[in-house]
Amino acid sequence: MVMPATPVLAQTIVVTPSSGTPGSTVTITCSAFTGYVTQYIHIFFSSTWVQAAQVTAQGTFTTTFTVPTTATPGTAVVSVQHTTSAYNPAYQIAVTFFTVTQADVAVSPTSAIVGETVTVTGAGFTPGANANITFDNTAIVPTVAVETNGTFTTTFAVPTSYGGNHVIKATDTNNRSDTVSFAILPSITIDPTSGKAGDTIEVSGTGFSASKAITITCDNAQVVAAQMPLNTESNGSFNTSFKVPTIASGAHEVKASDGTYTGSASFTSSATFSIGKTEGYVGDEVEVSGDGFAAKQTVIITFDTELVKTFVTDDTGSFSGKLKVPALVTDTYTIIASDDVNTAAAEFTVLVLVGAELSQTTGNVGTELTISGVGFSGKVIIKYDDVQITTATAEADGTFTATFTVPVSVGGDHDITASDGTNTVQTVFVMESEAPSAPKLLLPEMGSKSEGEVSFDWGDVNDPSGVTYIFQVATDNDFTKSSILLEKPGLTDSEYALTKEETLESTKKEHPYYWRVRAIDGAANEGEWSTPRSFYVGFSFTLPNWAKYTLMGVVALLIGFIGFLVGRRSAYHF
Repeated sequence: MVMPATPVLAQTIVVTPSSGTPGSTVTITCSAFTGYVTQYIHIFFSSTWVQAAQVTAQGTFTTTFTVPTTATPGTAVVSVQHTTSAYNPAYQIAVTFFTVTQADVAVSPTSAIVGETVTVTGAGFTPGANANITFDNTAIVPTVAVETNGTFTTTFAVPTSYGGNHVIKATDTNNRSDTVSFAILPSITIDPTSGKAGDTIEVSGTGFSASKAITITCDNAQVVAAQMPLNTESNGSFNTSFKVPTIASGAHEVKASDGTYTGSASFTSSATFSIGKTEGYVGDEVEVSGDGFAAKQTVIITFDTELVKTFVTDDTGSFSGKLKVPALVTDTYTIIASDDVNTAAAEFTVLVLVGAELSQTTGNVGTELTISGVGFSGKVIIKYDDVQITTATAEADGTFTATFTVPVSVGGDHDITASDGTNTVQTVFVMESEAPSAPKLLLPEMGSKSEGEVSFDWGDVNDPSGVTYIFQVATDNDFTKSSILLEKPGLTDSEYALTKEETLESTKKEHPYYWRVRAIDGAANEGEWSTPRSFYVGFSFTLPNWAKYTLMGVVALLIGFIGFLVGRRSAYHF
């Protein structure tokens, strides 16, 4: 290569950047090198060869080089010469200057929240040395080894500290150091991040001002924190909790602010539905309420798929009211509240009140009685005093009705039971216990004379249970057991005629017979005996038929003989 005898220094070179740390990369651009077209030129940095480049046909070249790691801070000469035997000012074509700066440290990102990972890089540090990294003068990572090119890279998690600017510093064992500013951003976390009105939400915050009052809001409305007043710690952190207010379903913004720094988090509210009690009987009224539904929307309440009620929510998506438990058999059912977008449910156990009642609890024999029941299934057997009297079939809702006539039974309490084999309910029917009145005797009259086959008559006695009569004849007014000649129970008519076999013997008036009657109703209530009456039976002669015919024949013969005698006397007279 032929070189000009005299160095030409009219050419220009430019280095970009014009300053940097040892180990940093620099771009060099040269022009007006027309005398060196296609030739290789060499770049020196403070007498140290760093790069070679070929001049273009236009007399220019551009290349890059690395600032030697041994470079010391200060001004260094960057020169271009046409020989590489060694640095020689006599061969310089062009020169410029470069400022070697102190070691440089950088951080990425330059701001973050507590706990996030940050990368720290260094350049211009002593190759092979160790670098210490501090955060506000507190070591945050182990010692970092500097690479041979004077660089290093490390990461750390942002420590808990107050919000705003902090200093990150890197220093190697040769005291090469640099600092960089880093900002901690405010941040809050909530747990859980979704729920319903009334849930407790834990809130933690970092990166706020030190020892300053904090306000918690949900959708810009302040909520009551568990700790009031709420202040940050000296490191700008806080922990508290609050209950989710009544809000519509969907995403809501929770904020914490100290007036300077504000952190936010998203909370998703879901619809909730609650009932005043979890079990009840058919027909009960149950308190219900809902939160977190769409505002001013119709909410449909279904009970086991049956629509039972509708409500309209207020501005916060809430509603409350009552609903009636529908007629269902005993089981646990799902009650669903829905506005077509939001749905919430609750479990409710229907308790069917197994029971029965009578149309009337007192009455008499023959009363038409209706028994109605709830809580039954299938065939229901109804018994009166353990005797089956009728049956019924329960409806799907567990109800039944049966009607029967009260049978003949004594006055007082009687058990009426209804049973489907699983459920048995007993009720009580009270049969009337009022005795019928004493009959009024009519015939024979007091002290009258009667024939042997006497007929007796007395006034009718009326009773709702019906009556029968007991009729007695005795020789004693006291009706002692030994004096009773005749007793006829169970008579349904208010009269009785003695049969031929019951003919009474004739008596004197001084020794009469006595008779009386008592009424007994269908409920076996016995009335008082009537006041006894006396009568006597006079003499009566009755011939048998054969005797009557014989006597008639004798009389006829006698009459004929008398007629014969009268006829003879008349004949002699003439």
